[in-house]
Amino acid sequence: MSGLFHPITLCVTSKENNRAYKFLLETTGNFLSELNCELEPHFVMSDGAKSISLALDEFFNQETEYQKLMCKFHAKSNIKKKLCTNYFPNMEKDIRLKAYHEINFDIKILENACKKEYSKFWEIFKEKWDQAGYKKFLKYFEENWILQNEGWTNAFRKPGIPSTNNAVEGFNNFMKIKQSREERIRNVFENLLRYCFRKI
Repeated sequence: MSGLFHPITLCVTSKENNRAYKFLLETTGNFLSELNCELEPHFVMSDGAKSISLALDEFFNQETEYQKLMCKFHAKSNIKKKLCTNYFPNMEKDIRLKAYHEINFDIKILENACKKEYSKFWEIFKEKWDQAGYKKFLKYFEENWILQNEGWTNAFRKPGIPSTNNAVEGFNNFMKIKQSREERIRNVFENLLRYCFRKI
């Protein structure tokens, strides 16, 4: 993939909640309807926020078949944060680092497994780390990244589909850095439009 994206809708909001995401979807759908098009995505990628997932379910109302994808970068960042801060037994730093690297290595194997081998690798992963005493982490991992949000693994992603939303996140960070809180909202939109026209 080229790492580029083509924005069709921009939303400036003070809150990232279900209401804001649903408004964005409705506005985008109305805009496309005026162009005699329909908002019928085959894939939707997010950072796993429940507010996004809920807004998608409410907006499409099971009438549009699409696959939810989870950004791999966000998934692994959340897993690392939880693992390092909540689920390590009391152990010395060197032993903790060794355990982290070993678990992370096994997660990479699971993440890159094909669909045919995915279930087998998960059972091996679960048995290994259950015996090692990581029951609480396994419960968190299974509930959040196996039973749901599984779209971060290659087994649930078709070839050629992006694995992250880094291009969109990069654009978002660029605008946050460029725009200070003191700037007038008009200048924000002028800069957004100027940046987007350069991408066309």
